[in-house]
Amino acid sequence: MMLWVLAWRNIWRNRKQSFVLMAAIAIGVLCALFIVAFYYGMIDQRVKSVIQNEISHIQIHHPKFREEFDPKYFMENADSIMKIIRMNPEVSAVAGRINIQGIVAATAGSSGIMINGVNPDEEKILTGLNRKLISGSYFDAAQKNPVLISERLMSKLKVKENSKVVFTFQNAEGEVVSAAFKVTGVFATNSKPYDLANVFVGLQDLQQLQGKGTELNEIAMKLKDHSKVDELKNKFQFKFPDTKVETWMEISPEMKLLVGSFNQSMYIYMGIILLALAFGVTNTMLMSVVQRTREFGMLLAFGMKKSKIFNMVMLETFLLTLCGLPLGFLMATIGIAYTHQHGINLSIYKDTMESFGYDLIVYPEITYRHMITLLILVFILVFISALGPARRALSFNPIEALRKI
Repeated sequence: MMLWVLAWRNIWRNRKQSFVLMAAIAIGVLCALFIVAFYYGMIDQRVKSVIQNEISHIQIHHPKFREEFDPKYFMENADSIMKIIRMNPEVSAVAGRINIQGIVAATAGSSGIMINGVNPDEEKILTGLNRKLISGSYFDAAQKNPVLISERLMSKLKVKENSKVVFTFQNAEGEVVSAAFKVTGVFATNSKPYDLANVFVGLQDLQQLQGKGTELNEIAMKLKDHSKVDELKNKFQFKFPDTKVETWMEISPEMKLLVGSFNQSMYIYMGIILLALAFGVTNTMLMSVVQRTREFGMLLAFGMKKSKIFNMVMLETFLLTLCGLPLGFLMATIGIAYTHQHGINLSIYKDTMESFGYDLIVYPEITYRHMITLLILVFILVFISALGPARRALSFNPIEALRKI
């Protein structure tokens, strides 16, 4: 107990030096937490966007469909599968689709695209496709062969609303089919690659061109609880053994890689910042020890054990860290809460952000796990940083130390 009292009094003997060290710890913690929150918020938004707009939580296909994307691989009992899925209370929305790889051609050019045949009503609920329209109408029933095209694809093909485009693709029988569609709606998302690669047509229009009746080659569903994705996937795979049921991470390996690399990136960012903090702690404590040569010499001359001097220096570092940490956490919490509510606008990097599908406004977010991880890392690094100065205090010879006075 006496050592704790001595250490506490010692850190306030040189207030300026102690405040500098506490401020360095607080700023280091603030920077580390905010960078992690910013990066986590950006990735979390990207994941939610992919699930909401592109993939959904779970998809069901013919077992060979995604290997070759051959339109002949349909699910023959798709309607009965969808009825069973709708009855599951954990499923919030489900939609059937036909996906065909093809070419869209206009007067000014052509492009390879994924033709998505969708049920307009089901897609409204599942992906909110109607809310992405920026002009035109959402599958006007009065129009023949309507198609929704992104603003970016329209610009690339140099077409306008009510223009006609021609789709060419291979049908289920292996024959090449061409059909003219009229641009009735224009949509836009935050992902440039997605916008340039996808168009949406009516499910029945595409089924007629495919010549396969009402069959589907994709069933997508969204769940009420994100954490039950694996549980529902296994359940549906057992129930529909003739199909292949996959989660969003299995369908999108790049998203799996992005999520998987987050923890590694987080430790790297934290490590860089905390390493700079560690050097600051070592330098400040070493300077403090050297300045107190006379004090340590007298303590050793009076018979104080070296182990107690070592512990006293370690305790001083620990107490300074305890004083700086709450300030750092408080500043980080306020900063993250404010930016989480108002967002950080990155529209100046619009082209780069949209090229990777990220939102232009990022809302930083942090979890208790990240905060606890940082807390543990700070104490470990501070402990290691204090070892050098503490060992330096033990190297003093009492007689030589007193002569330096």
